[in-house]
Amino acid sequence: MQAAEAKAVCRPCPVAAACLRWAMDAGEVHGTWGGTSEDDRRVLRRGAARAAAVSGTADE
Repeated sequence: MQAAEAKAVCRPCPVAAACLRWAMDAGEVHGTWGGTSEDDRRVLRRGAARAAAVSGTADE
C-alpha cells in the first residue's frame, strides 16, 4: 500500500520523468523515484539490458 501512495504523490509531479531518469542513471534500488517502485525499475533495467543485447550496444 505504501508504494501505491508514493506513486500517487509522483503522478502530478512536473519533474517525475527527470527524477526517474536520475534514479535509473544512479542505480537507485530503494524507494519510489519518478513514480516507480524498486520492482518497476528492476523491470525497466532488465528491459533496457535486453534491448541493448539485441541491438548489440550492451557494452557502449
